[in-house]
Amino acid sequence: MASYDDTLHEIAAAAHAAGLLSGSGQVDIGQAESALLHALRRMSQTIDIDTLKVMADPLLVTVEGEHTYALPANFGRLTMPDDETDSGIFVYDVETNSNPTALRYMDPNDMMARRDAAAQRPSHFAVLSSKRLRLFPTPDAGPNSEHYYVSMVYIVEISAESFLSDTDLSVPDHTYFRDATLAQMATELGHPRAPELWALATDSGARLLNQHLRVAQRFQYKHARYSRSGMGGRH
Repeated sequence: MASYDDTLHEIAAAAHAAGLLSGSGQVDIGQAESALLHALRRMSQTIDIDTLKVMADPLLVTVEGEHTYALPANFGRLTMPDDETDSGIFVYDVETNSNPTALRYMDPNDMMARRDAAAQRPSHFAVLSSKRLRLFPTPDAGPNSEHYYVSMVYIVEISAESFLSDTDLSVPDHTYFRDATLAQMATELGHPRAPELWALATDSGARLLNQHLRVAQRFQYKHARYSRSGMGGRH
């Protein structure tokens, strides 16, 4: 695992070897960083990168009668679920700091159209525009009027401010990460190698995605067999 700065300088060295130089005949570090962040955004659209995961526990404390809450300023997206019950968002009792249950995802339009039930412990959530979280049903006062905690695992929004120079930057496939970064640099430079480098990035990206999907499918298959066997499963 390399630090963010080390990764950036490694990318700059690869760019130099590939001939991706600025007008001064050197690699533009600012351009290399811009391309690196672009590659991270592309990768993080389909794959959860551990470096970008945040566990907010608690994310918030519910208020009786209030169904909509602001998400953190650095919220990017939810983690990819293994199944419909694995949302990465849990609600539990403040009084005892226990009894966690996973909230199920609901389409925002369906939630907005649904007639609100009597206030009670939330069971579903939706992520609305402007980084807002909506709970359904609307929370009640909770056990002994102590309300509820809501915790969440999420992927941060990627920007240069997302990383410190010594941040460990672990990506699931260094080959794709390097290829996508160099391809983006070549595009920004108008370099003639851009089509060739994008072809390499497309190939390595397809291999990465196929591997990721195979792992997810194996997990889901085992989970389904385990659940059907009556031996357990997530609830």
